[in-house]
Amino acid sequence: MTRADYSASLNTLLNNFQHNFGPLSDLCIDKIRHNSVSLWTRYCLDFIISHFIIAPAVIAFWRGTWDHSTIYWAKVFGEVSSENTFPESIFLPCHKTNLAILGIGLIGSQLIQINHEFIRTKIAKIDETSSTRRTAWNVFISRIFSVFWGFTDIYFWKGVWDGVNCLFDNNSYKTAMVTLFGGTLVLICLKSLKSTASSPVGVVTDDIANCCHASTFLQTKRSDTFLRRLLDAFLSFFVEFNVILAWHGLWTILDIWQAEQNHSNEITAWISFGIGTFVNVALFFTQFAYSTYTDDIFTNTDEKSSSKPVRPTRGFQGLDGFPKIKKSTKLKDILHWIWAHVLGFIFSGLCLVSSVNTFRGYWYLLDEYFMPGDYEKSLINSQIYGALVLFVFHCGCSLHAGIYGDVLQEKGGNMIEYYYSSYFFIKDIEAKYDGNIVRKKTVPLLVITEDINDQEIADNYRTVEPGRLGEDLNDSD
Repeated sequence: MTRADYSASLNTLLNNFQHNFGPLSDLCIDKIRHNSVSLWTRYCLDFIISHFIIAPAVIAFWRGTWDHSTIYWAKVFGEVSSENTFPESIFLPCHKTNLAILGIGLIGSQLIQINHEFIRTKIAKIDETSSTRRTAWNVFISRIFSVFWGFTDIYFWKGVWDGVNCLFDNNSYKTAMVTLFGGTLVLICLKSLKSTASSPVGVVTDDIANCCHASTFLQTKRSDTFLRRLLDAFLSFFVEFNVILAWHGLWTILDIWQAEQNHSNEITAWISFGIGTFVNVALFFTQFAYSTYTDDIFTNTDEKSSSKPVRPTRGFQGLDGFPKIKKSTKLKDILHWIWAHVLGFIFSGLCLVSSVNTFRGYWYLLDEYFMPGDYEKSLINSQIYGALVLFVFHCGCSLHAGIYGDVLQEKGGNMIEYYYSSYFFIKDIEAKYDGNIVRKKTVPLLVITEDINDQEIADNYRTVEPGRLGEDLNDSD
């Protein structure tokens, strides 16, 4: 890699971080550049954390909630004896059980999407302009929000998934192909195929920008009219419905192929895990070239929009992401724009392949190795341990659903969030070198952070001397 390529990749990474978590001061960016080796080391480590720690926790929570919901509601409706733990007869998606699960999931997810801004500002009392970055109350409500949304979203997915299996032949390649390509085509038309990406393709930390936040299709705010927020919830539901269809199709194809090859769950689990891991590694390394390419193409000439955003701009940016062609636009530029979107859809398609295969691999491995003697207890413990690991690692927001665009024009907007230790690394630099203020070194994002207006805390601050910009982070105050 040449020095120019190295610099371009670093610029892309920093642009993406600001795209997701808000702008950094020039002083902070300068300090990060002086410690770029440490940043890259942590960023590579984050891929391992994402794939082998955060992803299993997310999938364990999904597995426990998904499969146990059938057992629990079947018992409620008297469709299975309480003495049985894992009879094949409980998986009857056409019965009352599936209708109850779908209803709970649909109502819960819609309530979240309509009212998330109210929950964020009025209940969690999250204020991005406050000098206190997070409080214990913020953390408590965001945890409840993540678990509630995780439960309702999983219920919604299961209701749709089992509904498709109920209405159509779930052992047919034809049904699987229709759901896969039908859902994928709709998502491509809406420029939101990337919404199919899930853990381990990225990490969603419990940053203040993510807590009690829903990335919806229209990105409505509490100030928008109720009708617009209702429309946003419906469009987000429509996108997620097609995301489920795409996942259902690919997963079903893999299950049918497994049956044809007479593979055991253990063998097919390792095959899927291997495919998911390989594709995720490919995504991790190719994202820099792809994002740098799109950054070069979508050069924003608007002086106002080229300035740093006052808040994170992550999430779906709307269909206006398609470039506007003018009479003066050259054919070469048009072809570049088309090629960028083609690459974007391929990139998002690979995110789908990695996510589904990794999910399926970990899911079946948990079936095989995690408390196999008592399936119901295995499911309950999957929920508990999955949520616990996510909260301990401050990644509870990884349970959130969201709508994401495929090809964004904002610089750095087309990368994947593999930030974990690198997130803390950058946030620590930001806490120390925010503008002309240096704070004492702290671990950001933990339960309670200091208020910079307190005199006791202010005594720990001082002005940065220009000559010290290149010094090591571990320098004492």
